[in-house]
Amino acid sequence: MHRILIAAIALSSCASVALGQDNLLRWFDPDSFDQLPMSVGYDVEHHLSRSVRGQRADLKWTAQSINVLGTVWSDDANELSMTARLDVWHFDTGARFPDTGERFPSHFWDVRVGANYRRLLDEGRMLGARVEVGSPSDSPFASYRELSVDASGFYRLPAGDDAAWLFMLNYSNMREFLRNVPLPGAAWHWRPDKNFELLAGVPRASLRWRPAEMEALELSAYYMMLRTVHGRLGYRLTEGLELYGAFDWSNRQFLRRDRPDKSDRLFFYSKQLRGGAVWRIARQVSLEGFAGYAFDSFFFEGEKYGDRDQNRLDVSDGAFGGLKLRIRL
Repeated sequence: MHRILIAAIALSSCASVALGQDNLLRWFDPDSFDQLPMSVGYDVEHHLSRSVRGQRADLKWTAQSINVLGTVWSDDANELSMTARLDVWHFDTGARFPDTGERFPSHFWDVRVGANYRRLLDEGRMLGARVEVGSPSDSPFASYRELSVDASGFYRLPAGDDAAWLFMLNYSNMREFLRNVPLPGAAWHWRPDKNFELLAGVPRASLRWRPAEMEALELSAYYMMLRTVHGRLGYRLTEGLELYGAFDWSNRQFLRRDRPDKSDRLFFYSKQLRGGAVWRIARQVSLEGFAGYAFDSFFFEGEKYGDRDQNRLDVSDGAFGGLKLRIRL
């Protein structure tokens, strides 16, 4: 019953805004103020069966995600948006954690809700803050030890007509490094024209570029310390169809309810090469199909990346594929 209630809470939020790498540049851009459309997204990704090193077991999984995005309220100087997301990972495996002998869970849920606020000041300055609370676990919200908290703030200071300095502060109990430590950051944001945009700083950087002589081509890249990398090269065949190739080095973290050490997290690291197509079915609807190859994938349970030899499961390389649906309301 509690899982049904959790899903209902996540799906009933009527407005939110995604602040991952896809919308990072928009979040820091005052020209995007009050331009965050309401939208709903559904993703599914299936990984074919792959062997687990050192065990007579295979592992295959399907990850699904539903998210709702948009602005709740705004006026000439203020903007409030909300986020809601529900991820469900289903694993089909007989694998066990090598150190403790426990069976690998069959399900993980990641339930998140958040609020985001921006305020325009005079002369192009801007303030922003966001907070997100969730529970990435095989038993979400079972206790406070299965909660994730992420809070950020930033201040934008213009540096000419096309650039600005950004000063940031972040707290997270699920950060890959220095968890539970408020982490400052700074970056330079430069957008000389519609075809080029750069965010260069620490702990993250982002780039979007369309060659002026070939605007059908677009290169985008994102980096987040320490081990998150996304790169994408897309080519627009028509106004409604784009082909792309991409590389991802990413990680996810979960909090098992029955983990022996409550300070530990279950980490999953993987690298992926993928190709796909994005089809704009209608002005407000797009469908993406993709397939690829995952490698250097492993799970481990510990406090930090330095514990990656604890309770570790190495997964062989293998193929995957999936779909993404986006609807703007």
